[in-house]
Amino acid sequence: AELEALAIENERLGSKLSPTSEYATDQAHVDAQLQQLREEIKNKNREILELQSALSSGAPRNLSSERGVAVLEHRHIPSHYEVFGVHEIMCVDDNATNLMVVEQSFTPRGHKVSTCTGG
Repeated sequence: AELEALAIENERLGSKLSPTSEYATDQAHVDAQLQQLREEIKNKNREILELQSALSSGAPRNLSSERGVAVLEHRHIPSHYEVFGVHEIMCVDDNATNLMVVEQSFTPRGHKVSTCTGG
């Protein structure tokens, strides 16, 4: 019963180990296979906990994909200011006078201003 329960858990975790192989009739092989199933489940559970911990810690997600689990990396996307050295301001208003005031206020200060009258 224990071997069957471990085999079901092992299958759920994606293992290819077969608990009903030709060696299953020999008690030594059954014990060895049972131990192998336990180790495999223990290792998979450890990997799951490591991934959960890394994802919940807020740390950069730069984890190896050698376990067959794709984990996205957290990457910094540079701002317009970091790339071009000026701030970019976007103003949307249906009043042309308001757009002109914003543009004439910020452009002389070195900011890039983009305006739009509607969406």
